[in-house]
Amino acid sequence: MVEEVESIATASPVLSIYLDILDAMLQHQENMLYIGPILDRLPAATVSRVQPVSVPAHIAARMFYMNLLTWRSNKFIRDNYPSSAIDRLEHDLEALSGDPDALDEIEWGMRQIVYFTGVFRRPPHQRVHALHPSAYPAPPNLACAVPRLGAHGM
Repeated sequence: MVEEVESIATASPVLSIYLDILDAMLQHQENMLYIGPILDRLPAATVSRVQPVSVPAHIAARMFYMNLLTWRSNKFIRDNYPSSAIDRLEHDLEALSGDPDALDEIEWGMRQIVYFTGVFRRPPHQRVHALHPSAYPAPPNLACAVPRLGAHGM
């Protein structure tokens, strides 16, 4: 199973600013914050759905605050955002993280995709659960690979 971000929605201006800056930095690094829609277009997915995950704003703000501390000195950030704006965002995220009564929420849309490959490509009535031993045939010389125990387990 693959699970990646499809979308993130919030009415909080502080969280929105953070997400906009993060998205711009990731795009500059040729990465994507919202990779879920791309993954959904790949062939051979057996199951593909978006699962909403709601998080209170103060919890998301705490995570974003800790992340901001790691990337605030990134060259892209220094070159494209005034340090006063990043300082203000850091302050606002820290303040929001300490406010469990904040009404804003943030909702991640998590793209969940299941691929069945190899031994799993059987008709549905013949599928084998991934943890079932029959899903993984034993190597031909398994007995040779396992040391024999002596009389005292040595």
